[in-house]
Amino acid sequence: MISPDHTNGSPHLADVERIVELEVRDVRFPTSRMLDGSDAMNPMWICVGLFAIAGGVLGFTRWGRSLYAIGGNLDAARAAGIRTDRVLWSVLIVASLLAAIGGMLISGRLASVAANQGNGAIFTVFAAAVIGGVSLSGGKGTVFGAFTGILLLYTIQNVLTLGGVPAQWIDALNGGIILVALMVSRITSGRAQE
Repeated sequence: MISPDHTNGSPHLADVERIVELEVRDVRFPTSRMLDGSDAMNPMWICVGLFAIAGGVLGFTRWGRSLYAIGGNLDAARAAGIRTDRVLWSVLIVASLLAAIGGMLISGRLASVAANQGNGAIFTVFAAAVIGGVSLSGGKGTVFGAFTGILLLYTIQNVLTLGGVPAQWIDALNGGIILVALMVSRITSGRAQE
């Protein structure tokens, strides 16, 4: 606590220097406080790290190239000798693990678990991926594009929320983005609807 100077009520210079020294020394950049007072890794850095790992794996490994090939054309990938069933099962397992990590991060951020906690999040994810350039027909897109799509979509949602726009209109925006993306994907692919 700063002891006030008895002459004019201002704090002593030595006390201010001590407090500034403590504040600079106590800065912990990549951590955040938990409810019990312990430090934990900031969820933002966990997500950025997972995006970096996913970008490296998809862009520079045989498994990642196989995944792009399967997304582009399953039969052609199978004809090229890729074990499509094994890759698809591994994708489902990794996606499940990432969904579990995401659920834990949201629960940690909210400090509670609601029964409808992730309800409707799939549409936001689709819209963010489409904004980032990921093709809904498969085989195209990058992790960096999906990451920028998420940043852009959540920036738009935050601006609309701060502007007082009702939540159902924000959901309508996500649905509109998905519909426009499906129409553009259908037009640009040149394929007939099955």
